[in-house]
Amino acid sequence: MNQSEIRRSSDGLNWETVYQQGFGSSREGLTGIAWSGSEFLVTAGEGPLLTSTDGSQWVEAGRVGDWFASGVRWLNDQWMVHENTHVAIRCDAVTWLTVTPGPENEGFGSLDRHPQHGYRLVGINHVYQSQDGLVWTRVEGAPALIELVAGAEGFLGRARSMIYSSPDGITWVPEFSANLPADIFHDGNQFVVVEPRSVLNVCDAMVPTP
Repeated sequence: MNQSEIRRSSDGLNWETVYQQGFGSSREGLTGIAWSGSEFLVTAGEGPLLTSTDGSQWVEAGRVGDWFASGVRWLNDQWMVHENTHVAIRCDAVTWLTVTPGPENEGFGSLDRHPQHGYRLVGINHVYQSQDGLVWTRVEGAPALIELVAGAEGFLGRARSMIYSSPDGITWVPEFSANLPADIFHDGNQFVVVEPRSVLNVCDAMVPTP
């Protein structure tokens, strides 16, 4: 997916365009995609959400609110959409419950959940925590992260030039410097850090290996 197209591939090599956004407001670029196990959901800025059950046929699914939806996650068997100020949880096929975890324009940009420790949300210079996705508090002393992900080991956080780890999403420890890390994720077995010229697997004791 890019800002104007959704593409589909069965082998990761050959790709076909299955949805192309028409000309319109620049505030309606495609911003996020997630899979629930039975449904894809795509956020489109201030435009309507898009949904698909097969990744090929896409239909509009209404708007979350009068704000720019910048990302979507399927967490704890529910859809969650976030933007600069809000987090919205889908209650049913058409109803969304919107909450404000922190100050206005906090710049929320990364959201994940650990089965034991709950939700963590990255804002500008702050990390927020919640057990239910509705009531949020700021994690005091957390580093200024760009992104975080949850795994069985706890959480991994990405800053501009440093990778942090946390067993609970509250206490964070710098692990190693990274050359402007581009992405972090958990592949089901271990954390992975993507750098401009390398991919690092973060295994036991948070030691990165190429």
